[in-house]
Amino acid sequence: MFIGRLKQTAVAAVVGIGAVGGTATMATATTVDTVLSLVIDVSGSVDSAEYNTQVQGYVNAFNDSAVQDAIIDKSDGRVGAIAVNVVQFASSAVEAIGFTILDADTDASNFASALSSMARSGSVGGLTDIADGITAGVNSITGWLATAGNSATRRVIDVSGDGSDNSGASPFTAGANFCGSGGVINGVAILTDDDALDTYYENNVVCGGGFVLAASGFDTFGDAIKTKLRAEISGEDPTDPAYIPLPAAGWLLIGGIGGLVALRRKKAA
Repeated sequence: MFIGRLKQTAVAAVVGIGAVGGTATMATATTVDTVLSLVIDVSGSVDSAEYNTQVQGYVNAFNDSAVQDAIIDKSDGRVGAIAVNVVQFASSAVEAIGFTILDADTDASNFASALSSMARSGSVGGLTDIADGITAGVNSITGWLATAGNSATRRVIDVSGDGSDNSGASPFTAGANFCGSGGVINGVAILTDDDALDTYYENNVVCGGGFVLAASGFDTFGDAIKTKLRAEISGEDPTDPAYIPLPAAGWLLIGGIGGLVALRRKKAA
């Protein structure tokens, strides 16, 4: 079930919401390598400081040169573009930023600016309805691909949060058809109150051969997001040393030392 348990020593965080700012190109009919929906927890367990840390993590990730290089990479037949949106969820889910085409470094930087100015969803507080967040992500991707001329090589939903679903709905059921038709759902579990949340995400959220990154807290979230985005955008294996800059000796100790970030990959059914 597990490919590895990777350890890292740094991280910040990311997440935002509201109208898109800057000059990033809003998605119209186009072909991209990856259509990506960022599905972010804004429930009551995420206080304002933690929310801001999450947002800043995503901002830093889209400003990161390695992430930007992955977005515009045209090697091996790639288009060098992605379409990305943001969904926030608590007791319900809402699309905070509509799909935006990123096909240049400046587009990624402008999207980072849009993230930094996002307002937090009015649904803050109440339940943690991961299933509704996934459903909103699925519906947004389905709707974007239904637009004449839109196509993507990969369809990815990226769920991040600090708690399990307590709405009574099943996140796995919500994503089953999406993953069954070739989509992938990955997760970042923020281990603030539940040290086993990464296992919960692996068993109940991730599907389609996706992976779970576990951050020890909101302060370790940002580097995890950079790693995850690069893997999602490129379609590569995030256990590759190129994605996790551990010293060579570190790989020999992966299974037995404490660390801030862990990775688990779930095999496709």
